[in-house]
Amino acid sequence: MIRRGPDIALRPFVPSDFTALHAIVSHWEVTRQLGVWPWPADPAFTRVRCVLRSNAFGWAIWFRGRYVGFVAGRGHSFGYLLSP
Repeated sequence: MIRRGPDIALRPFVPSDFTALHAIVSHWEVTRQLGVWPWPADPAFTRVRCVLRSNAFGWAIWFRGRYVGFVAGRGHSFGYLLSP
């Protein structure tokens, strides 16, 4: 795990993050800001996003022991999402 301060931690994104990630993208307030994410949240789409493609990076963001979002990038693209 990569730590940044006493309350925030980052770790590599893994497929088992699906449940927490899908719960976050099931909030309209989050998904409306994501240009390609379907609404209502589609579990199949979320599962695809839990697997990093080649030349990509992704980190799960934890705040005080709770999964709160992720940050990822590939090529010239960079994105993030956070729990409301």
